[in-house]
Amino acid sequence: MEEFVAVRNGWLVVALFLALCSTVSAAWFYGAQKAPRRWPLLGFLPSLIYNYSCFYEWITHVVILSGGTVTHMKGPYSTNWVGTADPANVEHILKTRSHNFVRGDYYRQVFRDVFGEQSIFLQDGDIWRRLRTTVSTLFASASFRDDAMETTFRLVHQRVLPLFQRAALEGMVLDLEDVFHRYTFDSVSNFLLGFDPGSLALDLPPSPFSVAFDRSIRSSTHRFLLPAFFWKTLRFLNLGMERQLRKDRRVVYDYVGEICDMKRREMQAQQNNKSCRPLAILPLLLQAEIQKNGGVFSEEELRAACVSIIMAGRDTTATALAWFFWMLQQHPRVEENILLELKGIINRRSRSSKDENDTYAEPFSVDELKEMHYLQAALSESMRLYPPIPVEILEAADDEILPDGTKVRKGSTVLCLFYSMGRMESIWGKDCREFKPQRWLENGKFKSKSEFVYPIFSEGPRRCLGREVANVQMKWVICSIVVRYCVKAVGVRRVVPKLGMMLGVNFDLKVRLYTR
Repeated sequence: MEEFVAVRNGWLVVALFLALCSTVSAAWFYGAQKAPRRWPLLGFLPSLIYNYSCFYEWITHVVILSGGTVTHMKGPYSTNWVGTADPANVEHILKTRSHNFVRGDYYRQVFRDVFGEQSIFLQDGDIWRRLRTTVSTLFASASFRDDAMETTFRLVHQRVLPLFQRAALEGMVLDLEDVFHRYTFDSVSNFLLGFDPGSLALDLPPSPFSVAFDRSIRSSTHRFLLPAFFWKTLRFLNLGMERQLRKDRRVVYDYVGEICDMKRREMQAQQNNKSCRPLAILPLLLQAEIQKNGGVFSEEELRAACVSIIMAGRDTTATALAWFFWMLQQHPRVEENILLELKGIINRRSRSSKDENDTYAEPFSVDELKEMHYLQAALSESMRLYPPIPVEILEAADDEILPDGTKVRKGSTVLCLFYSMGRMESIWGKDCREFKPQRWLENGKFKSKSEFVYPIFSEGPRRCLGREVANVQMKWVICSIVVRYCVKAVGVRRVVPKLGMMLGVNFDLKVRLYTR
């Protein structure tokens, strides 16, 4: 009996010792790792899922702890991820060595179901350069810029302001982000596609395309965060989000297919009329291809061009406007300063007008937009903290060494973290998280920052072609609203950016309008 007790106690001591060793080893293994922790096979996926609802703040925390560049992120099944918020690294990736940082095959696999294989967003090399050259030539034309300004003016004063006037008179609650998405959808469809969807009518009609388009982009983004075998299995079995994505893709493709067919017929009818100049970029794109190559885009190329145009012109501007008005809710003094600037412009205008009331009803001109230095500063500060595109995702085509010494392996996923850059003390100082438009002013005049400190429109060869048009659009919308209406949020709550290709607001931004 005593021998049994001794043996039992001996095994108990061994068990306790092994348990202690396991606990200490686990604590050392996970405690010694830099965030994010890496798990066998799954990499940092569990940490990503756990921090999904606050992803951008979490990755910012990680990159700050890592000194500006995080290199120890292992995706599912040992795929390498490198994230950086270092301006020198960002310049190296986006400009200096841009040819070595490409979209890559996996990026195309993830997003091609919604954008199309031939989308300019997904292409590299010769195909991308051909598309880019054609589009950039058209964006540079004075006639295109005039068309864009005329469309912006018309939609703001014939749709946005009448809707706001009705909301103010009837006490309606508007979803501000939805309104801006409708405005930019109508805008981009008019001056880029030559088609008016009328989504910003006073009754705010349903838009099946917009619902399907937004949902398909979310599903594609989730693909990027999941192991490839998982979402590919769902797609093969037509289950879950892949089943819904297939339905949404059909809605999107049917919609843009109708537009493409309509424009193709128009171009064929106008082919012999050399003096007829199309008034939208899609017909201009077709005309340029006909004159240069003797043919038109294939159906797939044309569809991809439409989807890319809608994505580029709709989501970025609407997202930036929604965040800007949210920031005004938190900083009423900034709104007061903007209003003072706008009234100053109107007062200078009224000196040459007999009726002062007419000067308030008269739309702002393009020249007057250039005088709005404080408004431009506030808009730039808002986009610094809430960039429409929070991260640029690329793939290393070959081994690379970044300026800070970081080694990047061939095939690694490389993230340029624009959201995190706006929150780096090393770039913006101790007050980097504060909303301060004055950091953009010098002697009362707006002064821009280095493009690689503030790369909200991306930079290098992939820099956004429509940045000037988008900036004018946003200023025109903001000044036209602020000078006439006080916008107040309803049901204020904690705001966290929504994970996606665009930095959406994580809840419906409900507002009431009050006439000034």
